[in-house]
Amino acid sequence: MQILAGVTRTAIVVDPQGDLLIGSEHRIPFQITEADVSMDVIAVCPFAYLLDLTLETPDGSIIDSTALSPNVIYQLNREDTFYRINLPALPARPDGSHTGQWTAILSISKQKIYDLLRRSDNLMADLKSIQATATLPYSLVVQAYSNIMLEAQVQQASTHPGEELKLYAELTEYQVPIAGRANVIVEVTESNGTVAYVPLTEYASGKFKGVHTTTLAGIYQCRFKATGYTLRGKAFQREETRTASIFKPIGTVGIDPGVIGDILDHERERFCKLLKCLLHDKAMAGLLDRLGVDPRALMGCLAEYCRGSHRERLDTLSQVSEVTMKNEVTMKNTDKEAILREVVESLKDEIRREVSKSLLPLVGNVEQVGILTSPEPDKLEVETVPPDRHIHMDFFPVFVLEGDRLQQIDLEQALKCAEEEHQNHDDEHDQGHEGEHGS
Repeated sequence: MQILAGVTRTAIVVDPQGDLLIGSEHRIPFQITEADVSMDVIAVCPFAYLLDLTLETPDGSIIDSTALSPNVIYQLNREDTFYRINLPALPARPDGSHTGQWTAILSISKQKIYDLLRRSDNLMADLKSIQATATLPYSLVVQAYSNIMLEAQVQQASTHPGEELKLYAELTEYQVPIAGRANVIVEVTESNGTVAYVPLTEYASGKFKGVHTTTLAGIYQCRFKATGYTLRGKAFQREETRTASIFKPIGTVGIDPGVIGDILDHERERFCKLLKCLLHDKAMAGLLDRLGVDPRALMGCLAEYCRGSHRERLDTLSQVSEVTMKNEVTMKNTDKEAILREVVESLKDEIRREVSKSLLPLVGNVEQVGILTSPEPDKLEVETVPPDRHIHMDFFPVFVLEGDRLQQIDLEQALKCAEEEHQNHDDEHDQGHEGEHGS
């Protein structure tokens, strides 16, 4: 109810709870001011049709379900009953049915129960449910569409027991702070039922604050109760309820992080067994075929998903990381030497090409310019080895599907055969050219 009131900018006047004995009467007073435009008086209980809810105006007039006015609407439901009143409630007596102390009267009359029993057989089941305590629990809410508003707030830095609850409240009348004309007290109910009363201090115009230190874990209910006087000197009251949660954090000391992984592995193993069982079913194979799913590809994915436990995967990952790091260091050193050799050879080739381009177009024979007439320096004999295109090549197994079987191909042997075939083709091509020249 208070959440709905906050959304509609309605002020809570009072919000008490209680247990009503059969044949008894509860009287709940509350203050209505000239700043209040309208009000709702709502009683909520499991069997609201057993309740008699009447209102007493400031001048003593009684408003009930049989004596209504044009400004009063009454409704009775199974679990709630309420009055909706535009103030003043009685147009004939406006001074006595608006500003002042009102009283909500709740009662359960035995005569009403007897009358209901004669008209309905279902009432016995409802009466048996309250027979143990012979009481009817209820919650009464009086809310007003008003120009006097109470804003309440509870702040906490953490949820640990011993944390301080910082309590804040603000009172305004026509959006102007109510300064020096009100008091606010907070009724704090702890999780064990202990009640503490915290008076708030007005630290600024219409603003109040206080502190309550928690002791136990649980839910703390903080009921803010404000009383004061309007600009015209009429008494008012407002209520707001807030809650705070205090609990002990779950410690992580002594918990093996691998336990969670073991549980996941157990569930993974069960799931994999289920999938394997389904995939070996002929009906499932037919379904996969109709859906266009390759069973072999699915089995491969399943094998990858189901391989090893999380601990084995972590160990494998660690080993792969170590090997990768060692290979990276070796590759770095080898790459440096190879790069240097390639750079030197590239420079030599470039020099030879440039010299050839410059001299050969000018003279037909380089000996004519005396390049070779001078004593030749000692030459470094370098054995030229044709590059082997198979060096440093790692071969991965290659398979082809022949019928229902996979046949592995010897890739190295296949490459050698391809080279021999290419060489034979070149020889035949050369012989063909020689024959043409001879003819």
